[in-house]
Amino acid sequence: MAHRISSRWFKHLFAIALLASLSGCSTLEKLIGAADVREPVVSLAGTDLSGLSFEGAELTMLLNVDNPNAIPIKLAGFDYALTINNKPFTQGEQHSGINIDAHSSNQVKVPIAFKFAELASLFKGEENKGALPFSIDARIHIDLPVLGTRTVPATYSNSIPIPSIPSMQISNVKVDDLSISGAALTVVMALENTNAFGIDLTRLDYNLLVNGKSWASIKTSDVVTLPEKGQTQISIPVRLSFSDMGMALYQALTQSKALEYQLNGDMTLDTTLPLLKNVKLPLKQAGAFQAL
Repeated sequence: MAHRISSRWFKHLFAIALLASLSGCSTLEKLIGAADVREPVVSLAGTDLSGLSFEGAELTMLLNVDNPNAIPIKLAGFDYALTINNKPFTQGEQHSGINIDAHSSNQVKVPIAFKFAELASLFKGEENKGALPFSIDARIHIDLPVLGTRTVPATYSNSIPIPSIPSMQISNVKVDDLSISGAALTVVMALENTNAFGIDLTRLDYNLLVNGKSWASIKTSDVVTLPEKGQTQISIPVRLSFSDMGMALYQALTQSKALEYQLNGDMTLDTTLPLLKNVKLPLKQAGAFQAL
């Protein structure tokens, strides 16, 4: 809403400007005080976590400007520096002016997006902490009548979650039945959640390959719950035919030889975090096991 400045204010400001040209800085400050032109209240109110995935995040910086004067003022611009884990990460600035109406407040929202891969060097060795401290140091530039541009510093600190994809690997393989024609096995999968929030696996769709041969194709929508910083197991029954797999598999099972495996597919999960819901992720895992 536009505000009209009265002729009284024009005369007042003109007189101040005229006297300012004839007097020193201390006199100017006294005149400004007499005209009741006050500096605005500027603060960095905080940040919103406006975006989060297993690949990256978005912080929205919230700048508040409160104009106590009877005339509009102008937010001339601002600059900021973002520090993560006590290390400089990124900085930015904006110089487009924003008008602040008389006796009103305005909030400026500044999105800051980044990928976790870009942070790798900043939290190497601390990947399982689940969160990293950050701070924003900002300088807000305000244009005031006669006073000119004033720069107000502001800072804000908090932490940002760094989510980790739950791991899934073969814990052991139990031989339930073994004959010359084939074998019945139970494949026990170990799942681990290193995050400080709970996860529900709502869908699993993957292929299990052992020594380069497909053992099973698994599709399930049974919910598997992983508590925060917790583990669980799922058991998968598998029946194999030695005529299809070859006698080398029979020998490996009977002689407890190491077998190499691969898990290829994807998983869908929900978390207890509002921004991480119905997330589809690739599932790729490789390792070795011995049948028991």
